Amino acid sequence: ACEQAWKSKQVKKFVACFLLDLAGAASLAIPPPWGELGDVIYAPVYAYLCFLMFHSKTIAGIAFVKEILILTDLIPFLTGICFIETFFSHHKAVAACGIKHPREHPYEGTFRGPAGMESFQAIRSDGKRGSRG
Repeated sequence: ACEQAWKSKQVKKFVACFLLDLAGAASLAIPPPWGELGDVIYAPVYAYLCFLMFHSKTIAGIAFVKEILILTDLIPFLTGICFIETFFSHHKAVAACGIKHPREHPYEGTFRGPAGMESFQAIRSDGKRGSRG
């Protein structure tokens, strides 16, 4: 039962990674300079969510650089890292990046993203921040 639990959570994580990569690639459809400006805004969010999902500052740093560079948005970085985490976490090079097997830190989020996103204050429709903002 425990073996099956982390596997079903990993499927959710894979879908969330794919959707985050897709959101990052969407900036290519926006005309310059607005698409690049979107990357500047999205890069720290992408890196933070990457850190929440994989618990690795190294991978989060690479994710930030990948997202902020021009024309790298098509690279499905988080999707690839999720695949590597699931199938190759026993390799020394992968472990050196701080990636552990999903059994050691099962995904606690949903298809929409990782748990811990509540630290991002949601901006209400009137433009004001949440209760702490």
